[in-house]
Amino acid sequence: MNRRGGAPLACAGVQSQLPSRVSPPLLFAHRGSTTKSIENITDSLLSALRSGASGLACAASLTTTGEVLLGDAGQAAGRGIRRSIMSTRRAQVPPQVLSLAEVYEVCGTDFDLSLDSTDGATGPEVIAAAREAGAEDRLWLHHQDVEVLSSWRELSGQVHLVHATQLRRLDQGPERHTAQLSSARIDALELHHSEWSGGLTTLVHRFDLCAFTWDAQFERVVERAVLLGMDAVAGNDVDVMVGVVRRLG
Repeated sequence: MNRRGGAPLACAGVQSQLPSRVSPPLLFAHRGSTTKSIENITDSLLSALRSGASGLACAASLTTTGEVLLGDAGQAAGRGIRRSIMSTRRAQVPPQVLSLAEVYEVCGTDFDLSLDSTDGATGPEVIAAAREAGAEDRLWLHHQDVEVLSSWRELSGQVHLVHATQLRRLDQGPERHTAQLSSARIDALELHHSEWSGGLTTLVHRFDLCAFTWDAQFERVVERAVLLGMDAVAGNDVDVMVGVVRRLG
């Protein structure tokens, strides 16, 4: 999956850069360019991609009328209240909350899309929408349950599946868990940036999985993630992520 080769780098006070499976790493802008003064969500998404983000990262939820909407934590604002998208009809959701089909219509398909789904029903609809747009192979679909992810694998051999979890939830330890993910044809393990180490990244790569991390909001955090060989980094500041990757590689 390497996009570009290159020798490992050395930084002051830090070990040489560990190899990654995706090089340069995927840089996911969380909900677009949220650090810039952009009121329109469409302009925010486009700005993130133009600024050098490899892709976009959002939460995905299914409305009661069957549309996949991209919203923060599955919620949409409306007249001073916050309601769950999953209990809302599409017509009740503000226009700044885009559907997955609208995102593809506005942004095209030449980018990677990282979607976090908290329920099992959303995944099949997301896969169908990505397939309709011809972007199934650029979709990274996240969930906390390995069995749910395995059921989605039966629906598509092209979609990339990501197990989003925490180290404390790996009852059998990282090695056995990573082996389980590999056997289930799950493509990546996602942990908070504070939970990754060089040894853990190397272990994940040994099982041919990608290493994903999130909440990379500061330059030092992004730099550490890149040096650890992360394959994907998600954060709010596109300029910081792009700047670190360019400086290191």
